[in-house]
Amino acid sequence: PLCLPPPPPVFYPPLCTVSAPVITARLNEFAESSCLVQPLRPDGLCVDGGAVIVAYSVQAGAVAGARVVAFEPSPFTFQYLDRNLRLNSLTDRASARRKALGRQAGSLRFTDGLGTENAVAASGQTEKTVEVPVARLDDELAGEHPFLMKMDVEGFETEACAGAERLLADPALQAFIVARHDSGRRYGFDEEALHQRIRSLGFSPFEYFPLTRELQPLPAVAGHLIFVPVHAARHRRFRHSHPYELHRVTSPSAHVCHKRTAP
Repeated sequence: PLCLPPPPPVFYPPLCTVSAPVITARLNEFAESSCLVQPLRPDGLCVDGGAVIVAYSVQAGAVAGARVVAFEPSPFTFQYLDRNLRLNSLTDRASARRKALGRQAGSLRFTDGLGTENAVAASGQTEKTVEVPVARLDDELAGEHPFLMKMDVEGFETEACAGAERLLADPALQAFIVARHDSGRRYGFDEEALHQRIRSLGFSPFEYFPLTRELQPLPAVAGHLIFVPVHAARHRRFRHSHPYELHRVTSPSAHVCHKRTAP
């Protein structure tokens, strides 16, 4: 077996809604996390849009050894993102950028004080807000060719994807994990139109089974969807990706984690 470090430690801030599944259920988005790290290699690039506390990015960098570019606009959450990258000694291959993602570069208002639930402020929203910079992914990653992208930006996926047309059309992109919770309605976005656009680029939603490393067509259209290019649905990087050993860490915040072994 390929011996890798123990599960990457992660700091969880107050008002963090994703900490409860990790601490209690002990597995957080296991299929999506495994799809993220199993086929990735040290020469691959993972782009994490809406990184929050950077749990996905830490797994991609610390477990898969891949390069990571993570975007998180919230000043409150970004400090934990940066801290978690440094905690896992990932600053040499992971870049954290305190920017929102959108169709055009500029700035916008972002809610503040909602922990990991901060989002682009909708019209008429009364919560406290801060101004944050906005960047286009195509500009931020000019000359780069990600293997995998994850996008969970609290309903702003339509605008974020509009600024990533080149990346989404790049044949090097082999998986795109995107959130769909219909929260885009508060901005007037049609998430069905967005997902049809993703399909028009040659992607289709699949369910990933980490223990068998299989991809199966997925008719459901909610939650975190894993889009894979149709021509790559049986790609050997997924079929021959490293299997996992599940093991338990005995500590007050113990969780089951996975560890790569040779296929």
